[in-house]
Amino acid sequence: MNSEGGPFYRFLLAICRVIERINGVLVFVGTLIIAIIAVSTLFDALGRYIARPFHGIHEASELMLLFSTFLVYGAVQYTRSHVDVEIFFQHFSERYQRLVDTLTLLICFLMCLAATYGSTLQMMKSWARMERDAGYVRFPLYPSKTVIVIGLVYFSIVILVQLTGRISEYFGVPSIQRKAEGTISTDDKTAI
Repeated sequence: MNSEGGPFYRFLLAICRVIERINGVLVFVGTLIIAIIAVSTLFDALGRYIARPFHGIHEASELMLLFSTFLVYGAVQYTRSHVDVEIFFQHFSERYQRLVDTLTLLICFLMCLAATYGSTLQMMKSWARMERDAGYVRFPLYPSKTVIVIGLVYFSIVILVQLTGRISEYFGVPSIQRKAEGTISTDDKTAI
């Protein structure tokens, strides 16, 4: 294998660059949605105070919160920003850490595939019935169920890329995980 990591490594890095761009957009959209929720809730609270509440703010906020949550799952996974319990993990050797991480990613990928499958079935039923919320303002639920599926598919893709990178390390390919975590300096030519 050459010093650059070979064509497979460059292919994984190209995928990681695309994921990073998508993550930038998704995090921006998620943050914008949170800001909209905050401002609309403030206006709703002020409206209630002066006896002129805005109808549907509560229901819209619930749906927007769902959008902001599921859209950024993949970005959070990519940067490994989920909550970790490292009581024992940090004391493992690098070899066992890689093995545990590989098994964890495999289990997460399989569970995410199952969740994606179930959510896709629910989304299709929701679109077929044109399902609506039961609140004061009856917002459609099928777009939110679609966002759940989109978020889970993207989450699955990110986990698959990470799992592929982890497995390829067993065959001498440099780690893409260090690149994704942002722990590589610009002087490290083997991982850029």
